[in-house]
Amino acid sequence: CYMEKQLVFDAKIFKKVPDKFGGKKSHPKTARPLTTKSAMHITLRSSMAKGGRSFLCKDKVVKIRDIINRHAKLFDIRLYDFSINSNHIHLLLKLQYRDSYGKFIRSVSGRIARIALGAEKGSAKLTGEIKNFWDARPFSRIVSWGRDYLNTFYYLFENSLEAGGFIKYRDRKNKGSPATI
Repeated sequence: CYMEKQLVFDAKIFKKVPDKFGGKKSHPKTARPLTTKSAMHITLRSSMAKGGRSFLCKDKVVKIRDIINRHAKLFDIRLYDFSINSNHIHLLLKLQYRDSYGKFIRSVSGRIARIALGAEKGSAKLTGEIKNFWDARPFSRIVSWGRDYLNTFYYLFENSLEAGGFIKYRDRKNKGSPATI
């Protein structure tokens, strides 16, 4: 009787592909995971967006919404939802082409920084501030379809309600404990 030997599973061969990138903990030499098959959650954050520079100022929020919608169409990006808060912006989108991410994020982040700082295109007075406007690289993660997508969609909806003042801000680090506004 001939018996075959069972193959040994080597976990080193099947490395887990990262699904997150960006923020303060990112390494610039690793590739950002991008996909055209699933949705992506992207967060842009700036600690300089306070007071008159806040994204929620009446004149700025309309312009930022317009920029996001216009550039999503321009670069063939399906925009499922987005949330504009005082100092950060959440985007839930799906890329049509992998190279459209870089073009989209470059143009959107630059224009939003100019709007928040009140700088005109090509003006030299705020050039240094525009370069340092964003805290870190945009945080992005791949969102799988189903429960993960619904949770992310609900998270953005909750963020929008908090930004609009309809519900109290809830600290997500301490699950369930509402913080004071």
